[in-house]
Amino acid sequence: MKYPILSILIVFILLQGCVSSRNYISPDETAKKIFTPTELEGIGQMIHFVDSIVSEKTGLTGINESYHAYFDKLTADFFNEKGFVPLLNDTAKFKFFDTMESEAFSAFWIEGLEYINRSTQGRKVVTLDIRGKYMKYLQETGKSDDPYAMVYELTYTSGTILSASVIVWFFRNYHELDFTVYKHRLWATVFLLSIKTYEPPETYLQNLKRE
Repeated sequence: MKYPILSILIVFILLQGCVSSRNYISPDETAKKIFTPTELEGIGQMIHFVDSIVSEKTGLTGINESYHAYFDKLTADFFNEKGFVPLLNDTAKFKFFDTMESEAFSAFWIEGLEYINRSTQGRKVVTLDIRGKYMKYLQETGKSDDPYAMVYELTYTSGTILSASVIVWFFRNYHELDFTVYKHRLWATVFLLSIKTYEPPETYLQNLKRE
């Protein structure tokens, strides 16, 4: 062949295009009804940001397989009492959030401070806003999907998407979810981004002293 390097490059680009096409996801009708076009664009960026990390960690290109493999590991660690291993550290997560349009960010998240004790400097935290639009999306989705109705009620009641009941439900049932479906992929995205990096108090205080 006259241009072997060019041919290999073309094949690589075509393969990448096939992967991107296979992993592309469109908002469902409920999402279109609740979120603005700007919010939907931000949601798409958020989903694909998490997609890329999950795929990198699992080494898989098929998005459904990637999420199942990732949750297999996360679930095993959880039930073996190793705790959560965050998808990424909070610093990297906050840098991504800073790139989101404020409208899209506010549809999901609320920013605040967390204190180890009264004498320490507060550290930034981002948590799910239970009055935000994503909660409305969960509520609407739950009208035709009982598990999501349960997730909405438990999250609203507890004030967190990471309540023990929701975590146990998800880890026992995620293998039945198809993560090429918008509501499941969005749920996985929000769930994973909600996991904080928990540093021991002494480690956090040492880091403060270095700053």
